Amino acid sequence: MHPRLPCSGRGDTLPALAMVPTGVTVTATDGGEPTGDNGRGRIVLAEDDELIAELVVFRLSTADCAVHHVSDGEAALRLIQETLPAAVILDGMLPGMDGFEVLRALKESPETRAIPVMMLTARTLEKDVVSGLSLGADEYLTKPFMLEELTTRVRRMMARREGGS
Repeated sequence: MHPRLPCSGRGDTLPALAMVPTGVTVTATDGGEPTGDNGRGRIVLAEDDELIAELVVFRLSTADCAVHHVSDGEAALRLIQETLPAAVILDGMLPGMDGFEVLRALKESPETRAIPVMMLTARTLEKDVVSGLSLGADEYLTKPFMLEELTTRVRRMMARREGGS
């Protein structure tokens, strides 16, 4: 069993295998340029917990994705509308406009409707999962989560979009 890291103020944990190796720099941008963009899939990550954001940015950057990170719902919606990323990952509980409101706005707009969206949230009740999926989330992953599962789901979500299904 791997040691675990705290992942929120509630005592949740993430596996320590998610720790950044010594000598690796992780840059979680706050709406600026994506990290390591070399024509790779661009993802907008809306997450207000900086530790989780750094872990997700690092993991997805090692999986050949360029990640824009913002920490509130309004900034996420603006960035998504401006950049039309390959995929979006939304925390359900963001300051201001929450992830479910951002999801609703994305799916109501013809310009952003087809962008795949993953909800990555501590909201684990069945009604929350059903709400997210009913609003149009392509994936719903609850915290705490395993980084390899997150990466696999993101890859599958983006592949489905590229395949047109």
